[in-house]
Amino acid sequence: MRFYSEDDEGGRPVWMSPEEAVDPCSTLREFCGEYSLSNCRFYLWKMLAASISAGNHPVNASAGDQLYFFESLMPALEALYLLYREPAEEEMKNL
Repeated sequence: MRFYSEDDEGGRPVWMSPEEAVDPCSTLREFCGEYSLSNCRFYLWKMLAASISAGNHPVNASAGDQLYFFESLMPALEALYLLYREPAEEEMKNL
């Protein structure tokens, strides 16, 4: 993990730096600016395909569970890009 600390409750960020945790919107804007939605879909699909084709899944990460997670993650990712795009388009109109 990028920034790891124990999190027994599972609700605190462990991958974000303290600076990123203070301003998570900035982190999301930077991510959406760096990676296109189509690239995110592609990379996540490749990771899923590689994981499933490897064949030795832990019990709590079966191929079906991974596919269900992927199918749940995609709409959340697309929602992020919609939220990011609308303010960015408004900023461009105001220039």
